[in-house]
Amino acid sequence: MTKRTQIFVSYSHADSEHLQRLKVHLRPFERQSLVDVWADTKINAGQLWKREIEEALERAAVAILLISADFLASDFVATDELPPLLKAAEEEGVKILPVILKPCAFTEIESLSQFQAVNNPSHPLISLDEAQREQHWFEVASSSKVALADFEVKEAAQTETVEVTEGPLFGNFGWAAEILSEEIRNPECVHEYHIYQYMHIDVLEYMPTAEVVLQHTPNREEIIKNVKNKLLSGGWEGDGEIQILWIPPFIGAGVEDTWGLAIWFVKQSNNGTAYMASPVSLPFSRLLEQQW
Repeated sequence: MTKRTQIFVSYSHADSEHLQRLKVHLRPFERQSLVDVWADTKINAGQLWKREIEEALERAAVAILLISADFLASDFVATDELPPLLKAAEEEGVKILPVILKPCAFTEIESLSQFQAVNNPSHPLISLDEAQREQHWFEVASSSKVALADFEVKEAAQTETVEVTEGPLFGNFGWAAEILSEEIRNPECVHEYHIYQYMHIDVLEYMPTAEVVLQHTPNREEIIKNVKNKLLSGGWEGDGEIQILWIPPFIGAGVEDTWGLAIWFVKQSNNGTAYMASPVSLPFSRLLEQQW
């Protein structure tokens, strides 16, 4: 199976000027190798254009749809591009990002309107002033970059099995991309976490190390650095290995999703004190008065 690593742009050639503006906003991310963008402008003379598009669709992890009346009227878009993209969205989690360029029947087409458009369909891009249009293009580029990174993390977690010695429960990290998704998207959020100290957490075999859990995450070092700094601000002296403590959703730690909560944990070697960094306030009575 072809690995999905690209952003695919679907558009009508009548809207080429909008494609060019999108590519300008994506270019800084391309230069940093954060995204790989494909549109049919990459097809060179002499190549089999239909095969090139089919292969690009198979590589798409994110699809940006530049929607207008011309886009919706295109038979090629309707029969060759949209069906594989919509199927991949349903079965594999490919992200669909509709951008409404011009007044059109987008909201009348259920297969498309099920996806949240980047801009309000009643305020298409051509009705906006330049500053508003540029803001939307920036949001499209940023959203697609984040969506591509999220897809790669989830794909790695689902397809790669890692041999681990930390404990029998963590031979596979399919849960990590979900409960650590906020840190992966925005490592700066760690600065707002709650810090707790505790003396009696000694069963460490069921906590994998942060390095192992995040080994396929591109910004792993930034996340762990922020966690270390947060723990140091709460009194940790810097020794011991940072691990991940999983708290199930039924414990009542203010989390409503089905995955539960990930707590950053380290046990200080010199005196056994445990330090925890939590994205939410923990409800346990013996910790309530210890919050930093």
